[in-house]
Amino acid sequence: MFYNMCNKLPVKLVLFLIISFCLHSASIIAKSNNNLDNQTIMTLGKENITFGEIKRVYNRNYSRSGSSFELLNKDSVKSFLNTYSKLKVKVLYGNSLGYDKDSDVIEEIERNKKLLAESHLLEAEITVPAVKRYTEMRKIQKQVAVIMSHIPLTGDTTEAYQKIMSALTEINRGETFEYAARKYSTDTVTGVNSGVVPVWVTGLRLQRDLESAIYSLKVGEMTQAPIRTHFAYFLIKVLQEESRTFIGVSQILIPYKNENESFGPIIKDTADAKRLADSLVQVLSKGESFNTIAEKFSAERQTAAKGGNIGVYARSSGIFGSGENLDPIIENTLFSLKDKEISQPVETFMGYFIFKRDSTVVYDDNFEYEELKANYVRIFLKNDKEKFYDSLLIEYGFEINMPVFNNILASIDTTRTIFDKSFSEQIPNKLLNERLFSINNISYTVQNYLDTIQSNANNNLISANRSGLNGIIKSIATPIMLEEIIKNAAEKYPVFKATIDEFTDGLISIKVEQENVYNKIKFDSVRARTFYDTTTMDITVPLQYDLSEIYIMSKSKAEEVYQEIKTGKITFDSAVALHSQRQGTREKNGFYGVVNTSNYLAHQAEKNNYKTGDISEPLSFEQGFSIIRINNINPKRKMTFEEALPHISAAVQEDLVKSLKIDLEKELYKKYPIKYNESLINKTFKK
Repeated sequence: MFYNMCNKLPVKLVLFLIISFCLHSASIIAKSNNNLDNQTIMTLGKENITFGEIKRVYNRNYSRSGSSFELLNKDSVKSFLNTYSKLKVKVLYGNSLGYDKDSDVIEEIERNKKLLAESHLLEAEITVPAVKRYTEMRKIQKQVAVIMSHIPLTGDTTEAYQKIMSALTEINRGETFEYAARKYSTDTVTGVNSGVVPVWVTGLRLQRDLESAIYSLKVGEMTQAPIRTHFAYFLIKVLQEESRTFIGVSQILIPYKNENESFGPIIKDTADAKRLADSLVQVLSKGESFNTIAEKFSAERQTAAKGGNIGVYARSSGIFGSGENLDPIIENTLFSLKDKEISQPVETFMGYFIFKRDSTVVYDDNFEYEELKANYVRIFLKNDKEKFYDSLLIEYGFEINMPVFNNILASIDTTRTIFDKSFSEQIPNKLLNERLFSINNISYTVQNYLDTIQSNANNNLISANRSGLNGIIKSIATPIMLEEIIKNAAEKYPVFKATIDEFTDGLISIKVEQENVYNKIKFDSVRARTFYDTTTMDITVPLQYDLSEIYIMSKSKAEEVYQEIKTGKITFDSAVALHSQRQGTREKNGFYGVVNTSNYLAHQAEKNNYKTGDISEPLSFEQGFSIIRINNINPKRKMTFEEALPHISAAVQEDLVKSLKIDLEKELYKKYPIKYNESLINKTFKK
């Protein structure tokens, strides 16, 4: 098939790029200004390309990078139009040849529709609404108090439940939440602090049940029933609520003691540290640069190198990027400051900190979008997808014949896996033709089910129990459901239709390039010779040394042999035969090889400026010592054409592809001349 040709963009990559660029922006297609969107921004031959078409393509591809089509300058618009036109003229040409009806193209589209449809379904129905919900949650941060009653590792919930209910009962009789927390909470951190959680909370930072409860409460309200998690029962009260803000923070740390000048000035004791911190605050109050003081005096060298800057901080999510929360004392100090204001020294277990609140940033919907989406997909998407598919299966008439399913379970050994084929032999023959489940008016008998199971090796490790067999039933029913969804996907999800159109255009473009570029690639000796004569590629044969070697493990022995050669008592060749200890070299009269200077021995020959015929002193090499003779020196030179061919062939082919693509574009632009609507561009975009 055409898409399997070498040296071109694989269809799977086209699919990946389309999904990557289009799906994540399904929820952010800009509202259309129909009057402007319907205007022609450029023509290709007789084909009008509208402002709306270009805007949608650009915004799908680049909107998350912070840009928007309407905000581009004229040069950027022209550049994007030029890029888009190169694809579009290939599509127009391909369609004129009927490529859009080509069986290979249609087959590839159908093969990938399910993947594209499922991705859009999950994005539009689950991910986008969830991220939007969390974005709204994250506009608010709350301070809460909790009463926790831990469930023991044994799993017995009786005592934990009784304790949390006792706390709730006392509160309902008029006792304060704070008192009940101190009396009943088993959490050692919050219990002694009247239940107050030291860290403020926001969306996607807690278990879902706790998060849902907190965001359903107003300030002063508490949950009216215990919330159970896998490790504890909770009662929750909301203490404070505020809009979520981020502040830029810088710091200077003066430690209690410092005897190393590399980490700032010498500090002998805590009193010395306090005096220095106070004096620095005085200096800063007179206008000295905080960054300069931090670089010179702060013992926290990592932030000192950045003028004391530790990044952007929010109460509920910590330092942006790391999620690290500051001590509540420090946090309260920072949020009591105004922008550009510097704190008095704050005493901590590390020493005295001086803080500066650099700036305030109000939460923006796009600020954490990608992080929220990535975390949601990682933590919750799988579970939400299963629940969503369960609801869709019911919508499409999915039903398990439970009496038959239970009879199957009763007849088999549920401790086995599907890999053990004998599990199915225990199922009575009378059940084989019974309906096991149905979906969208399609029924599967027990025999159909068993045949499907055993034809798929991926099922082998699944347990033959209720959960495993039920999971396989759903894995059979779900694709049938998705087939039905695909039929209406383009109508229900406009972005899906746009994605299919772009995927189709990509396939047609590939086919046009294959026919007009890649099918024309063949070795051209004249082109290769021209490339060889003009290239700036490094096609040189490096300096090489033809060496022979006497290798001796002992240094003293090597020096003794060298002196014998030097004084003429023995020839180099005789010394090889008598003394060389490198396996296999005696038979070759010590021939080591022709090597370039990346080799240690050749490097030493170059370093010592040895000439042909020279014999070296013993050189420490590997686990012993080498005495080398320079048999010949091959100077650095340009490769011959024949030598260079293996090195330049890929570049020659790439050059040919580039040339053929340019020729193709020239021909297509002759067929479909490009013309910009300069008036519209000048009126709509800035210079």
